[in-house]
Amino acid sequence: MKIIRSVPTREVKRCFVVAKLFADRKHFGHMKILKSEEDYIVRLNETKKKVIKMSNKQLDAILAGSWKKRLSSYNEADWYIAEAYPS
Repeated sequence: MKIIRSVPTREVKRCFVVAKLFADRKHFGHMKILKSEEDYIVRLNETKKKVIKMSNKQLDAILAGSWKKRLSSYNEADWYIAEAYPS
């Protein structure tokens, strides 16, 4: 495995929160049908904008949600971007 760089925990949390909110029906009030790639990109960008504005406390609250150990796991882990090669 080749480690490219370390990643701040806050950025990792943002990624997981974007993924959660992007797929969450409650986030948009109802499930929007994504009719095109453009719809997908618009919804993704809307979600990213909301998450970037969130404080650490807000990110933590979303991540801790239904599984309290998840938050401590995120905070204790060392995060990296890396390349893995199958042998």
